[in-house]
Amino acid sequence: MNGQWLPWVTNYNNVSSDGYAGIPCRAVTGLKAYTVGSQSAVGNLQYRVHLRGGQWLPWVTDASGKAPNDYAGIYGHVIDGIQVKLVNKPGYHAEVRVQLTDRTGWLSWSSQYSTGADAYAGIYGIGIDRVQIRVVKN
Repeated sequence: MNGQWLPWVTNYNNVSSDGYAGIPCRAVTGLKAYTVGSQSAVGNLQYRVHLRGGQWLPWVTDASGKAPNDYAGIYGHVIDGIQVKLVNKPGYHAEVRVQLTDRTGWLSWSSQYSTGADAYAGIYGIGIDRVQIRVVKN
């Protein structure tokens, strides 16, 4: 929102705007995410983004919100794909789903655990405007 980070989202839902990160019809250009709690209790969230018309950026692990570069994305460049994975937490995995700037409704949940190493949420060439991430038992 005008070059500023939106508030953190905890415990997604499908009822209110507190349930997702993003602004309807406005493309996401940066993503910060982390697991809440100690590493031994919840593991670490790793994620990366794909830029529209570009490439996959490097993986980021558990953004702290304190370091200026602990996010995935490049300001001003639209994100059209997101990959997530949960590490250091056997028996669980992370899933991500998105909505797109030019359509309504959530795309299916995507995870490297269930659909393979190349799985991602999004459609190349179409900007993402909302994101939900969840941790689930295998």
